[in-house]
Amino acid sequence: MVEDSFVISLPALIALTIKGGIFWYALKHPMQNLASRLFFYFLAALTAVNITEISGFYILIDEHRVPVLNGYLYYVFVGAALAVLFHLVTVLALQTRWPRLVRFVYGYYGILVVLLLATDWVVADFKRYAYAIIREPGPLYALFEVYALSLYTSVIGLLVYGGRKQRTAAQRLRNRWMLIAILPMCLVVGSVLVLLHLGVQLPFNTNFINPLAISYFLLVSSYAIYQHRLFDLQFFVPWSRTRRRKTAFYNRIRTLVAEIADLGSPDRIVSSLADCFACPVALMDGKTVTSRNETAQTMTRIPASVLQELKEIVVTDEIRDARPSLYASLSNLGIAAVVPFNSYNEDSDGWLLLGNSFSDRIYSRLDFDVVETLFARLADEFLEQQLAQRGNVSNLRRSLDRARERETRLQQELTQLRQQQAAQLEVIARLQNQLPIGTNVSTQTVRKVMGLPRITFIGKLKSLRSLVTRTYPRASCYFGPASAGFRSQPLPNVLVVDVDGLSERATEDIAHLISSHKSSMATMLHGQRAERFVHEHRDGLTGTMIERVPMDASDEYILAHLGGLAHLAQTTLAIIGGGYPVIAASRAMEEFIAQCKPVLHAGHLLLLVADEFSEALSLVQYLANSVNGHSQIESCTAREMVDLPATDRATRLAATAGDVTLLISDFEAITPAERSTLLRQCLMNRGHIVFTAGSNGPVSPDVEILAVPTLQQRAEDIPLLIHFFTLQRNLLADVPANLSKSQVDEMMRAEAPATVEQLKLAVLRWLERSTGGSETTFPIPPENIAASGRTLDDYLADTEIEVLKQTLKRCRGNKAQAAAMLGLKPNTLHYKLKRYGLLDYS
Repeated sequence: MVEDSFVISLPALIALTIKGGIFWYALKHPMQNLASRLFFYFLAALTAVNITEISGFYILIDEHRVPVLNGYLYYVFVGAALAVLFHLVTVLALQTRWPRLVRFVYGYYGILVVLLLATDWVVADFKRYAYAIIREPGPLYALFEVYALSLYTSVIGLLVYGGRKQRTAAQRLRNRWMLIAILPMCLVVGSVLVLLHLGVQLPFNTNFINPLAISYFLLVSSYAIYQHRLFDLQFFVPWSRTRRRKTAFYNRIRTLVAEIADLGSPDRIVSSLADCFACPVALMDGKTVTSRNETAQTMTRIPASVLQELKEIVVTDEIRDARPSLYASLSNLGIAAVVPFNSYNEDSDGWLLLGNSFSDRIYSRLDFDVVETLFARLADEFLEQQLAQRGNVSNLRRSLDRARERETRLQQELTQLRQQQAAQLEVIARLQNQLPIGTNVSTQTVRKVMGLPRITFIGKLKSLRSLVTRTYPRASCYFGPASAGFRSQPLPNVLVVDVDGLSERATEDIAHLISSHKSSMATMLHGQRAERFVHEHRDGLTGTMIERVPMDASDEYILAHLGGLAHLAQTTLAIIGGGYPVIAASRAMEEFIAQCKPVLHAGHLLLLVADEFSEALSLVQYLANSVNGHSQIESCTAREMVDLPATDRATRLAATAGDVTLLISDFEAITPAERSTLLRQCLMNRGHIVFTAGSNGPVSPDVEILAVPTLQQRAEDIPLLIHFFTLQRNLLADVPANLSKSQVDEMMRAEAPATVEQLKLAVLRWLERSTGGSETTFPIPPENIAASGRTLDDYLADTEIEVLKQTLKRCRGNKAQAAAMLGLKPNTLHYKLKRYGLLDYS
């Protein structure tokens, strides 16, 4: 039997989480009526039941006592939920607010609560059974059984009645959905009561069956209560009568859509609509056209001021609670729906009024999807071509409006050209010593470091893949991380992921893949869901080399950042503790690691001289993992080792003869005699033992002494370290930030960090400062412009000509490819080439 209170209460916790989501949905939903408020109270009672269950499990399992108070509260809240549920169902099935039967049920519940809490007549006591508690019934326990079973039976009967006898089809459909939602819960709870009455005890009922049945009921019933247009389940039953009737009706509507242009007059169109919907129809557009029905004449009495406020389709039954005054106006005139055609076309101004019987045929979501196609067609063909008989003045007004629209479009195009020119200038400015750190890495640099990187695409990203393939031919593409082709290949240096094209399962696989290979693979996320992906898996992604690509990123941006990630991934040996990278791009760091590994392989003692203990600790962790195949490290100070008794010290040192690496810090804190004793005993064990000391540490011929390269000696590693810390900061921050090369140079001059930790803190400070709105250095100093006598437009034109020439040369004169690379339309590129006389340039 499971004795873990958390495991036992897990179903109740899941159910409580679901209720929390429904609480949020109910509070935010604009529909607020008696049914929605009763559902909210019912949800609150069930939430109290869940909280009582969860606290009872912890008292029962962890404190080993029977939670008697929780048992009584459980019955109180369950009884309250049943009473509110009965009231809710009477509102949905009978459309009554306070019938006598509802008041009787609340009164009966009040008496039952008094008997339950003040006497032992209903429930005498509670006792433990397995990992739950069961009641010991009192002499009047039958009162509660009659109360629960009667209410469940009544609820089912009322919903059956409402599903067949309600006034409108939408109300009948809502009762059917409620019936589908409540049947499992009624069967489960009713069966449990009967079994308890018969003496059959189910220990798994309270924490497993009930939460599942109740959660299912709440999800389906919230859909039925808070949605006006529900799916008609009978339509999805093959060969049902409803499916045959609605299929014929949909086909008739589609036929009418195709015949609208051929009907000719507005009278024939209105008559066809009245026959199709079997309801009165009136059309108001300058003149009024109605079907041959007295109700249609009554509908046209609606004030024009009321119609002018309607900008979308309004169904009368759907605005009963949201807009009561408009509901009263429409229902008094017998109007079931109003379709304003001005919502489809700005030049039209008409309304289609539909009578009450419209709602008997059009009530489900699929019904409205079909008829809205008809209304859209009416707006285009009927109002535009049949009813909108405009005079010469109207034609001139439309011509003037079109001219104004053309002027507006031309102005927008001019603005876009200026924005594109400014964007090109910004690109050039970034190329002129303003590129963010980590992106100013050329393809030749990446190839020189460790060969051409392996880049793999997950998802479609067809245009991006074709762009990258021209620069990195080893790029490949797979549909998902679970595909056989992807698993058979070695891990890429950079994984480019289209998050929008991934399923939920593939998203989890990608997150696991990234977190499992943080030291050997960088990741570039693309898509609108990238922000959400990072937020959901932020804990697992900490310490990884991951970057989100903005949706509006240019080709130059993507290629530059892709090269930076590839360079970082190829030169990163390990990432320790989720935040410290071991990077060996510099020759000094390569030689240091190459010297350390043979010492540990041979079992010699190693003394690392470092300015920072945390840096030495991270390096020891990496070296231990490389030599021993794992990173199991024991750490202690030299003073602790010396103070141990000789036998304990020998035992401690003997343990390192296996696969454990012993790290002894503060070696300079003990006397020379103590150092000699400790070194002698360490040499006898021949284990993996590393000493760390400060820059002024001791020198001894008995150990290998290696100094960790300072930050100044490994200058080639600094941009990579800054790039890594920038990625870590952007992963945790809402607003991404980058440091340009000039900012990095200024930071190194201003703060002169001597250790990796100091560099990290400096980078974080400067990144936060950059998000505060610092000015970007302009690529052309203003004083030079003034001195030369040339205008700013002249400088911009020269820069733009140079960019166009370089792009055309790179594309070998292919103007379509050049336009795509520059992010311009072909017509815009042709205009610029013609303006600068570059049409024949290649």
